[in-house]
This record gives sequence, C-alpha cells and structure tokens, in this order.
Amino acid sequence: LYVKAQSLRLPDTVKAAALQRRIFGGTNAGDCPAAEQAVREAKASPYYSSSGAAGTEATYIALCEFEEARAVALLEKYATLHPNAARQMNGLGLVHLRRPENRYLDDGIKVFKTAIANGVEDASIYANLANALAEKGEYDESRQMWERADQIWLKSGVALNRTDQFVGYEYYLKGEYAKADAVLRRSHTTTPMREERHFLFFARTQAGLKRYDEAIKIYDDGLARLPKNCLLWEGFGSMYAAKGDVATALATFDKGIAAIPKCGLNYNAAARVLIKQNRIPEAKQKLDTLIKIAPNSDGAVIAKEILATLAK
Repeated sequence: LYVKAQSLRLPDTVKAAALQRRIFGGTNAGDCPAAEQAVREAKASPYYSSSGAAGTEATYIALCEFEEARAVALLEKYATLHPNAARQMNGLGLVHLRRPENRYLDDGIKVFKTAIANGVEDASIYANLANALAEKGEYDESRQMWERADQIWLKSGVALNRTDQFVGYEYYLKGEYAKADAVLRRSHTTTPMREERHFLFFARTQAGLKRYDEAIKIYDDGLARLPKNCLLWEGFGSMYAAKGDVATALATFDKGIAAIPKCGLNYNAAARVLIKQNRIPEAKQKLDTLIKIAPNSDGAVIAKEILATLAK
C-alpha cells in the first residue's frame, strides 16, 4: 500500500508520510532488507525530506544496522534545530530507550521532558515518558504522564484500549504478576497482541508466575509474528536460563543470533550463561564474533566490557 501510494493522486505530504511508514514497517517487523530497500527508494523520491525522515531512518540505523550511537547523532542534529518538533524529539527519546540494558534510560527521559518543557503536547511523548519512568520505579510521576497522554488521545478522538497495557506493565515491573496477568488478559480480549512489548511482558508475567508452558506459547506466537525480533529471542532464551535449562537457553540464543546476526543481545546473554558454566573459551568466541560482525554497536561495547572482566 505504501508503494502504491506513490502512483496515486494524493497530496505530497501523504506520499512523504507513506515513504517513512514503509521504512518503519520493515524495521518494526524485523525485515531489514525490505527496510533498506525502502530507505534507498525514499531517498530517490522527490517527496523525500531528510529532516522529515530522520526519525524513521534513525530507527532503521539503530535496529537494522545496529549503530545506535550514529542513530542518536542523526536525531540530535535535527532535535537541536527543532527542539519543539514532536516527531524528532520522540524519535530521539525512543532510540535512547531501545538501547540495551537501559543504559540510556535517563537520556531518553531527559529528551521527553525537554520536549514537554518546550511546549510539545504529544500523546506519544507523554506515553513513552510514562513507560520510561515506570521502568525506573517512579510510578507516581509515571501515572501522571500516562493520564496526560490519555487525555490527548481522547481529545483527538482516538479511543484505544491502552490503559490496561500500561497498568499491567506497572504491575509486572513491581513483581505483582497475578495482578499483571489479570489486567493484561482483560486488555487482550479487545486488543490482540501484535507488538514486541505485548508479547514480551505477557510472557515474562507468565514466567514470573512459573507458568512456563504458557510463557513458551506466548514467545512462540510472538516469534511467529516477528521472527526477527531480537528482544523476543533474548527474552525467550533468558527465561530458559532462569529456570535452569542451560542447553535450551543456549540453543534459543543461537536461533536469535542466526535470525538477527548484528544484534548483540543474544551473543552477550549466551556469553554470560557460558561464563557461569565456566565455559570461558565458548563465551569468548561469542563475544569476539559479535565485535567482528557489529563493531559499532552498543552490543560490541558491552561485549568488550565482558571480555575485560575475563582478562582480570
């Protein structure tokens, strides 16, 4: 549909948006070759705008090329020029939040708060800030931000069942898995799971309740829909590791590596499991492979840190 839009008699702004959505669609589904082709074709289009497409291009760079620092630099360039532009500021904040191990969580929060201070009234910015604050355990402020997002959605006529997902996420973070399970199940009766975070946190909730068979089914369903989603593979493998099934954990991480070779999450998770098993040469091999295949990634930075601890 996004390709077809270019040949239809539509406003230029719609055609430009279609170019960006095509890049985002490929990236979000983990179909990086399709996203790469969409980037090339977008840049060749007369409707292409480097500033307008910065967010989608940066997401592609971060999630397909796994050069997160370069993605941040691209977005910071436009965010500095347009500090009250919702798209650029939200994109920059999200790239920070998606970087591994929450290392840049505070940077993402700072971006969202700066946008709000600059007068940006955007539901996505408030919602993403709410999720980030919940991740830090700042639940009171998090709920305030979510309520603001909900008000903007309702005012704009968007009626979506998002609040249950947010409340369930908060319960999950607090370790109140039974409450999280009840709320998330209620949400899924009207809004089926489609996105990474839906599958990830519902599966983790089931694992928290020791319902491993159900968690496995959720991961399987999520990976059937998003077979190249690095976080789902890493979460699936980590669940097996937590329950002591080392062989299946390592096999699952290897499947994630095969599906998304440049993503560092599965290499580093596998290496840490191998280190606990005193299988140091195998761990080093995983880390060295990641550094070679994705040298400019955040994952490679973490791999070098792990290697440094082994050298002591």
